[in-house]
Amino acid sequence: MRLTLDLQFEIPIWRLFYDPLLINKIPYSFTYNNKIYTNGITIIQLGHYVNENLLRNNKKYLNNLTCPNPIICAPNNHILNLFKKYRPQYESILSGHNAFINENIYTINNEEKKYDLIINSSFTVLKRLELSENIKNKVYIGYKCSSLKEFNDCVPKDGYIPNFEDRYRHIDNWKWINNIDIIKLYNQSCIGGIFSKAEGSCFSSSEYLLCGLPVISTKCSGGREHWYNNNNSIICEPTKESVEEALLNAKKKLENKEFNPVDIRNNHIIEMNVQRNTLTVKVLEITKKITMNIPDFHNLYNSLMYYHSNNGMGGGFCDQEQFEKEKVALSII
Repeated sequence: MRLTLDLQFEIPIWRLFYDPLLINKIPYSFTYNNKIYTNGITIIQLGHYVNENLLRNNKKYLNNLTCPNPIICAPNNHILNLFKKYRPQYESILSGHNAFINENIYTINNEEKKYDLIINSSFTVLKRLELSENIKNKVYIGYKCSSLKEFNDCVPKDGYIPNFEDRYRHIDNWKWINNIDIIKLYNQSCIGGIFSKAEGSCFSSSEYLLCGLPVISTKCSGGREHWYNNNNSIICEPTKESVEEALLNAKKKLENKEFNPVDIRNNHIIEMNVQRNTLTVKVLEITKKITMNIPDFHNLYNSLMYYHSNNGMGGGFCDQEQFEKEKVALSII
């Protein structure tokens, strides 16, 4: 099978993978200046947690790649260093998938605050939603990416969950929430919460920050912690009491202007642009070798910057028709 990639960009030479198992299975070609190329660029974004044991002990994981010109995009410096150590034969850069959320979609508006805490998360054991039980005024946006039993077991018993039409919290009564309503709920909330111990970069965390919400997070690894600092987050222990205390402290910091929503958003965008630039430079460097032409930097940058605007995966929102298109375009089949 050969996939001819056409992403409607001036230079459609790259493809994106979140699932490493697919990388060697889908060869492809692209056309540039009326010439067909089969040695394009493969951007590998890590949508899951990666640790040293995986790279050291699993010899098959992102090793012996047959795809052309792979670029491994690490979500933080620690994982970047691991790839440089254990997979030195490949290009690896710091450019996590959180850098490519569309900041024009996730933004600050003037909604009246209604909730102390919002949590946008799958209903799974790994998300440790029970840590928020001591907080009374909260809203959850949730979705299923686990077994039906785990979903039912992890749906919170308290708090407002707009995914359900009424008080009956079971999968038959669950629905996707559109991104307009999600952004409204973000802006109606004071703080964003995320409590998993380890995962990939985590879209919800960056969506909070882009909407000006400070984050309370348990100690974590895998990517999202790269975006946190003393001006936008509080890191707490994985206990209900610690989460409750962190929320109170975060609200105080909002009240006394230590947490400034506009600064939280703007500083996140600054780091996003740094990582977008890093990927663009690397793609440009390889493109020159492949096509023997010099692509326009700004065209390439603009082509890459919103390749994942979170319009089809995760975040409690899914437009099924758009998702099916993205699966083909992004080769996540």
